[in-house]
Amino acid sequence: AGNSTPSACLEQNTTWDLVDDLEKLRNHFNIEQWVVFGGSWGSTLALSYAETHPDRVKGLILRGIFCCRRKELLWFYQDGASMIFPDAWDKFLEPIPSVEHG
Repeated sequence: AGNSTPSACLEQNTTWDLVDDLEKLRNHFNIEQWVVFGGSWGSTLALSYAETHPDRVKGLILRGIFCCRRKELLWFYQDGASMIFPDAWDKFLEPIPSVEHG
């Protein structure tokens, strides 16, 4: 983990790049259909894969479903988490200049 070059580059690490990677893995291992598991952001990835390759998905196992909807992002990065976990929130904001706090 953390060995991407350049560091933190997301240029070829989009949701759709990862969906393509999953499909390459499925093909590489000659799997006709599979059950896809995902938790948290992985549930978003699993759902994205299933939507684009429905004939290849036998089923889904999802936990802690996170659909990346605006209200979920606001809760995670602003409205909810800051109220429930104020100490962790302060640490999260620490490296961000105060003028950039939302």
